[in-house]
Amino acid sequence: MKTTNEELAITLENILKDNKDKRICVCGVPCTGKTTLIKQFPDCLDLDELNYAILPENVRTGLFGQAAAKTTFIEAEAAVGEWTDEIQTGWQEYIDKTVKEFQVQPGQPIFCIEPFVNCDLIIYLDIDSELLIERAKKRNQIPEFIVGMKQGLKEQIVKTGRPVINLQFGADNSCPL
Repeated sequence: MKTTNEELAITLENILKDNKDKRICVCGVPCTGKTTLIKQFPDCLDLDELNYAILPENVRTGLFGQAAAKTTFIEAEAAVGEWTDEIQTGWQEYIDKTVKEFQVQPGQPIFCIEPFVNCDLIIYLDIDSELLIERAKKRNQIPEFIVGMKQGLKEQIVKTGRPVINLQFGADNSCPL
């Protein structure tokens, strides 16, 4: 199903309401608009923000340098500029730790890249590759890396064996998330 920005948010809202008794992961690679969408859903959690909050100060500084003084992940990510392999590797260590320790709760969906083992439903934000490349360039990300992540994430989602709702959106809809 192809959707516009507004339709995407309304569709997601309806899915979340219809499945409020389930443990839900809203998954998508970087640059799909998770951070923008979550602002419309106050009962949802943002895995990046949860991780940023628990990072020890020395690790935060090591990963983000001067940007570590920022109070939220999205501010630090924007301030750091290019997302390097070193940042990705360090960040992934904390993501992995959080994924192992955190339990998704019914009625409190979590926005993340990779689905949690204990979720009941995965909502996959399936962004068109052209739009993904455009957004990655705007955020100083390496487009080929992000597009590769997209394929890897799809495979990982299938391997979970969990039910998946696939929300497709793309360049033809000019979604400015």
